[in-house]
Amino acid sequence: MSILIDVEHPALNVTSIKGETATEKRSMKQNTGHRWIIHWQDRDPYRSFTVTADAVAEAQEAIEQTLKGQTWTPEDADEIGGDETEPAYQALVRDEFDGDILDGLLTMREPVEFACDEGKLAIEREF
Repeated sequence: MSILIDVEHPALNVTSIKGETATEKRSMKQNTGHRWIIHWQDRDPYRSFTVTADAVAEAQEAIEQTLKGQTWTPEDADEIGGDETEPAYQALVRDEFDGDILDGLLTMREPVEFACDEGKLAIEREF
């Protein structure tokens, strides 16, 4: 699997990082000829970044890693971090992809924006 990460970080002069893992052959079987752009906009602009993925499994993994440690709280909750707060990835899969993120990514036609407690995730599919 190859994931290209474009980092928008004014304090660091980093424009891209490319990494490959042993799962490249398996992920290539799921390559659809499309690309997903996953953008994390953190409340701290130094932590915002964009990831692109060429296979649905790569996109799912990038989204899961991006939201690792992030939380989501319903707008009508009494407090952030209270009983109604849950892992952001779990809430995203349930609310935006009807419980099946792989199928949802493959069939998505419109960009998805998902607000978390500490930032916002945007997912776009290029055709």
